[in-house]
Amino acid sequence: LHGNASVVNVLGDTASIQQGIHLATDAGGAHVYVAAGNYAENINIYKSLTLQGVGGPSQPMLFGTTPGGTVVLVSANNVTVDGFDIVGQTVPWFIPSLYAIKADNVSGLTLSNNNISGPLGAGIVLNNVSDAVVAHNAISTALTGILVNGGSQLGLFCNTILGTVTGIKLTGTDHASLIGNSVGGSLLNAIDVASSTFTQIIGNDVTGAGIDGIKVTNSS
Repeated sequence: LHGNASVVNVLGDTASIQQGIHLATDAGGAHVYVAAGNYAENINIYKSLTLQGVGGPSQPMLFGTTPGGTVVLVSANNVTVDGFDIVGQTVPWFIPSLYAIKADNVSGLTLSNNNISGPLGAGIVLNNVSDAVVAHNAISTALTGILVNGGSQLGLFCNTILGTVTGIKLTGTDHASLIGNSVGGSLLNAIDVASSTFTQIIGNDVTGAGIDGIKVTNSS
């Protein structure tokens, strides 16, 4: 299945989100709009596009089907994922996914207005990602809420993270801004920044951390 559409509408969960991605143009800039419903699939966003939930009072809900897998894998530059409920429990296995959203070696990523609930190994994972914004997401019941390894020019803004072992963890990241996030009830550290450069940590609300509210090591 392949297409060249600049606008794709996934009208309900009798269709699949992955089909919508297949039908989007390879040229970049397509919008894939997903209506409310319960979508049981693991998706790979391998084209530059915006994946937009348009459920109205309820966002489209996405369940993975691969135990220990990634529900939403981003493998292209210039991708936006906005307005989804992503659930860690897989269907029909009832064994958790490992990650809700994972991106490796991409740039121009925006993840916004998503509700992510576990159990999960991590809600959002960014490996060597640059020029990315992660904003206004709600993440609960994961070992790590947002896990960042490497990368540069990252903005983590106004996310709400509850019930994790570590809320936000950055390692080896350059020019990251953590502003206005709310992290509550972390078993270990709410915000943990290690071996990173030019990091801004401003106006975050941290409550109930088991060890450190904000921990910074070997960083500037």
